[in-house]
Amino acid sequence: KEKAFKKIIFSLIKVFKGSIPFTISSLTVILYLKSDLICLKYFSTEDLLIGKYSLASTIAATFYFIPINAYKVLLSSFNGENLSEILGKFKSKIFKICLSILISQEVIYFLIISLHNQFSLFSETIYEIATLLSILSIGLLGFWLIEYGALFFAAKNKNILLNSRSLITFINNISLNLIFIPKYGIYGAAFGTTLALILTGFIVLGLKKNIKKGY
Repeated sequence: KEKAFKKIIFSLIKVFKGSIPFTISSLTVILYLKSDLICLKYFSTEDLLIGKYSLASTIAATFYFIPINAYKVLLSSFNGENLSEILGKFKSKIFKICLSILISQEVIYFLIISLHNQFSLFSETIYEIATLLSILSIGLLGFWLIEYGALFFAAKNKNILLNSRSLITFINNISLNLIFIPKYGIYGAAFGTTLALILTGFIVLGLKKNIKKGY
């Protein structure tokens, strides 16, 4: 009984450790959502506009989980020797999926914006949300870069760098939102957040290249 109990505890610990990177990735999305709203409220943005931004950011964040889930699946297949293989899959297949989804979204949002401007086919709310989404959806590429680097960090047991990506994203997001929101309002928040994700992605990619040089 004692051996069985120890085996169960060991299995639970193993599962918990394995879920930490995925939890960190999910935390990045939560921080991104919350920090935007905090900044908008700080600058006394109208509740109606905050509500529109909240809806748009939630829709955009749904697609951010595509690279996060891909990261989780590929990391679970890592056996200590196939790092190049799983990084290759993430770099090619997952990038193509993210890019095709991004292009599809941008086409839809462009059509909504164009039809509204020319024929006023949609309400002002739908128009504003589509405009916000046309900016926020680009952040998917930033998340792809972040999770691509994170996959390398996890495989190399660089846990400090792996877990710091949420903090880096949070700092970048707050800093850029404080710059753009006072001038551009909710659109500034969308631009700041998207830029923060892409900036974090390139920072993570740079750290990955530096570590790779040491091997």
